[in-house]
Order: sequence, then structure tokens, then C-alpha cells
Amino acid sequence: MIEKMSTERRIEFDQQFSRFNLEAYRRDIILVPYEFHRTTNRQKELYALGRTEPGRIVTYCDGVIKISNHQIWEAGDCCLVFLNPLTGSYRWEWNRDPKYEEAGLLCREFGLRWGGDWDADDEIDSTDFDIYHFELARIG
Repeated sequence: MIEKMSTERRIEFDQQFSRFNLEAYRRDIILVPYEFHRTTNRQKELYALGRTEPGRIVTYCDGVIKISNHQIWEAGDCCLVFLNPLTGSYRWEWNRDPKYEEAGLLCREFGLRWGGDWDADDEIDSTDFDIYHFELARIG
């Protein structure tokens, strides 16, 4: 059962992500988490996009046969936020921005993998990139 997955890995992700996010903040990269854990039903909903439901394909994990790391508490999606110190206002950045790339490189120092560079070759993947996604790196 998905809910019975390793608590140690979940704790490791929480700790590594917290350390990473704090260091990113120190470097003026403000990442706001918006979707971490997903239920099987939520994963199925996302998988249906671009297939049986309108929208673009956003995942290749169906949530049943192929489990998402979100379902086992080892991944999270974040959005960049830019603050305007003069007005106190902020804006969410949903488009590609160099700060995502900076965060993607930085996260490796904390045992994480970034969805914008799945093969870790320091170049944004031209297809299948998920700039909002950070996950615990697999061992081995």
C-alpha cells in the first residue's frame, strides 16, 4: 500500500527539501510549495489530462501501475515568487525563469533532483521538463 511507504525516506525528503529551500531563500530564490503529497485519486486526475480530459499531459505516472514520487511523499512542486520591496507586492512566476535553473543546480547539493534536468547534464531538457518539480534523488 502506498500509504505504508518508508517513513525514513519521507523524513529525509522533508529535511533535505527544507535545507535546500532555506539555502535557496538565502540566494534570493523564493520557492513556494504548492503541491507535495498526492492521493491516488489526485494522481489519476492529473494523468487523465491530455488523455481522457482536456488539457496538456502533465505526468506519465498513472498513480496505480506507475506510482508518482508525490504519492510516497518524496516529491514536491514549487513556484518561484518575486517580491517587490518597494510595494510589498509579489508575483508568482509560472514561466521558465533563470531562477528555476539556479534552484535546479542548487538542489543537487541537498540530495534532490530537479524536474527541469532529469538527466543531470546541467542543461534544461528540451522535452519533458517540469521546472516546478523537486524530488529525493534515487540511490544507485
